[in-house]
Amino acid sequence: MGGAERVVVNLANKLIKNNHAVEIICLEKSDVAYNIDSKCKVHTLTNHEVNNGLLKYLFLIYQAYKLKRYISKNKIKVVQSHLYRANYVNVLSKKLFFSKHISQIINHSSCSRYKNSGIKGKLNLFLIKNLYSKSNVIVAISKMMKFEIEEITKRNDVLVINNPHELDVIKKKMHEEVHEFEFQDNKNYIICIGRLIPLKRNQDIINVIPKLNTNIELLFLGDGEEKEKLINLATDLKVKNRVHFLGTVSNPFKYICKSDFVVSCSETEGFPNVLIEAMVCKTIVISTDCVSGPREIIAPNTNFLDTINYPLNSFTKQDYGILYPVGDYFALKNAIVDVISNNYKTEIEEKAFKQAKKYDIENIILDYKSKLFNLN
Repeated sequence: MGGAERVVVNLANKLIKNNHAVEIICLEKSDVAYNIDSKCKVHTLTNHEVNNGLLKYLFLIYQAYKLKRYISKNKIKVVQSHLYRANYVNVLSKKLFFSKHISQIINHSSCSRYKNSGIKGKLNLFLIKNLYSKSNVIVAISKMMKFEIEEITKRNDVLVINNPHELDVIKKKMHEEVHEFEFQDNKNYIICIGRLIPLKRNQDIINVIPKLNTNIELLFLGDGEEKEKLINLATDLKVKNRVHFLGTVSNPFKYICKSDFVVSCSETEGFPNVLIEAMVCKTIVISTDCVSGPREIIAPNTNFLDTINYPLNSFTKQDYGILYPVGDYFALKNAIVDVISNNYKTEIEEKAFKQAKKYDIENIILDYKSKLFNLN
């Protein structure tokens, strides 16, 4: 599960469809939530499940050794890794065990998330500084992320390639029937999609619900450690009957399509896939102006560094959605009311739908093939 994992599968499937040899290597054994092309071999480095935080980082060395052996045995030329631990293993296999492959690391989330994360944060920043800098190629999925990585690693050659999206698949799936939940014509629906974890600040949107008209309801797609806490908050605020936890679903697009708003309250994001998926489904986006991706998606004509240098003090209507300050649920409430009152929802949705085409996998794969693989 996960956005980065889906990117990996989409890229692998697309390259295989174009007759290129690809296989997926997983750090450890796990369930696969996405459909992988039958021609794509999937290999697992280790079957061990390590839950202890410190041991998980020490285990990276063993995984790097296993990766080096696998690369040598199968004469693999290029290893492209996604997400932090996989990126560390990729580079460690070269630097500790002298693997000869070309390492490409793709960074999917903001490094700034680790600045206030205690010992774990310091360890990750140390590894980013000392391992990322040794990779042959570094790719960031947003301009802000490129800026952060170059500051930490002191490199000035980080590439930016946005996440690819299968727009045709989304358009097809968004029209499927919803049987698990009843959308009512006389109600408006806000939907939040993703893991229920502290970083997503889902409590902010629940705090807004009592302040909105009673015909407005909230859906959560996804599970996580905060679920019980969020259910209790909805109960305490006496809006439990208006807040629906639907868990993890195989097709989120059919829910997005039938909702009136997609809301992201996150403290930090990389280049959030759900915002682009909402644009494809013609559902207006309201997002925090967090580091790093939302401003680049919703307001691409503004300076991405303004997120840091000139933070918002209220919600603002942008070209392709609405931004509001992180944690300011009064601004979030006002943004929802403003959209409903001033009736510009359809205008933004139509513009955002056209903008979303730039993120189609048919366009993004050209960057991967030319900049990373030197393929025609």
